Amino acid sequence: MTVKLFFNKFAPLVLLFMPVACSSSSGDAIVEETTVSISPSKKVIEESTGGEISFSITPTPPSIELKCVSNVNWMTPVLNKNYSWNVAANTSQLSRSGKIYVLNKETLAHIDTIQVVQKSISGTIDEESQYSFTETDVPIEIPFAGNSFITSPLYGDQIDNDTGDFSADWNDPSVTASTYFYVGATGFMNLALVASNSDGYGKIKVTVNNNSYIITVKGSASKIYSIDKIKIDKPGYIKIDMQGIEENSKYFAKVTEYRIGGSATTGNNNHFITAASKTNANSYYFYRRGASVHWNYTFPSEDIEYFYNEVIVDNAVNNSYYMMNGFSEGYMGIQQVGDGTHKVLFAVWGDANDVNGTRPVLVKAGKDVVIGAFDNEGSGRNCFLNFNWKEGQTYKALVKIKPDGEGNTIYTAYFYTGSEWRLLASFKRPKLSTYYKSPYSFLENFNPITSITSRHVLFKNQWARTVGGEWKEITGASFTCDDTGNKGLRWDYSGSVDDANHGFILKSFGFTNEHTNNGTKFTRTVGGTMPDIDLNALENL
Repeated sequence: MTVKLFFNKFAPLVLLFMPVACSSSSGDAIVEETTVSISPSKKVIEESTGGEISFSITPTPPSIELKCVSNVNWMTPVLNKNYSWNVAANTSQLSRSGKIYVLNKETLAHIDTIQVVQKSISGTIDEESQYSFTETDVPIEIPFAGNSFITSPLYGDQIDNDTGDFSADWNDPSVTASTYFYVGATGFMNLALVASNSDGYGKIKVTVNNNSYIITVKGSASKIYSIDKIKIDKPGYIKIDMQGIEENSKYFAKVTEYRIGGSATTGNNNHFITAASKTNANSYYFYRRGASVHWNYTFPSEDIEYFYNEVIVDNAVNNSYYMMNGFSEGYMGIQQVGDGTHKVLFAVWGDANDVNGTRPVLVKAGKDVVIGAFDNEGSGRNCFLNFNWKEGQTYKALVKIKPDGEGNTIYTAYFYTGSEWRLLASFKRPKLSTYYKSPYSFLENFNPITSITSRHVLFKNQWARTVGGEWKEITGASFTCDDTGNKGLRWDYSGSVDDANHGFILKSFGFTNEHTNNGTKFTRTVGGTMPDIDLNALENL
């Protein structure tokens, strides 16, 4: 809107500072209107790095001389340049706003104003909330614990993996904690947080959908602090970033939960980790890891001795298991562990607590393969090979399961590196006689802090070899997920078919909006490449 100033040539000088409404009837004093044209705009958004800004300001009538004055010290006039200012860099986590007043140079009467908004160092523009929500406006409680992760520094460990809350007083302004939840409808969403500060006050910055809000938390009683009413155009995940800005106590705030309400939150399709879901001390640990997802393959009716599978990892992320050949008593696949090391893993387990002496025993180990034991998934025996597998490359796995004729079963795993087949190990599982049962693959994240990053993997060209020696192509599979997905605590997982590669894709983690219902059945196209393997040569590895 253009601000106009009217003044009377014949009035006393003091009236020059006041807008005067005059009529144009005969006999009135002569009135002259003063306006300015400002280009490119009367409101400018400047980056945090600062720099020079310039305007074209043209008065009407043109005889008026102008004077411009800034009301902040971080904007200074550029010498020998009209209507140009140097904007200093903003190194704060808060945005800032300044004004340039356009005045009549002679009378100092205010004609117009230019507003300059400079982003924070993190690139945001901060606002104060315009709302005052009550519990009725935001009835849905989303716990901070369980739904929050440190995103700056990436994979920071300031949030405890078991409790899902800050592991110490939150007083580091360089830390950003991000909370994720899925909103299942469209419309408007009221957003607030519940927080307290018993030791003084703290200013925190909350950013959602690229808009930032400054909230001052004070008082020992938990209160609802309103944030915004947000338009939701389609169902999906919402990410809220929270950063401490200023405090006069030992911490910024104790944030216990976010609260939402409004038309976009109605119904039963909102997904997040609820307070009621925490049934034991480490529930949040498993829920924050995200949903593990699986393919359960459909085998022929005959007894199966060998299962063959191939894998391509599209994005390798620490703490990931891309499991290829699973069976009733174990699994085999490739991992990227916490330090980035790549491994090939094979494990077989017996009954829990080694009941009746069922722990597998080593029959044979491959070159450079490390043999171990475990008790957290039954009484197991495992092994691993350090092998630097690569993203985007195809790797092959073959697992043989066959009774030994004496009431035991022999499990043997082989891995194709791209140039040769390698033996991992052969284990004998006592007191069980079986062929290959319950074939499956899965995608798993085994550290909560990295579940903010999506993974996707392709399992392809599956074949089963019967005890009669016939290779049969596996084209059917059911998509399933673990308890975290079944309970709807996470919704960021999916399965699909890649017919061009005769395979099945698994995706999970990263709070994406791709979702497949548990139990969905898929069939891929036939026409994969039957394995061409010298099985006798493998036996001699």
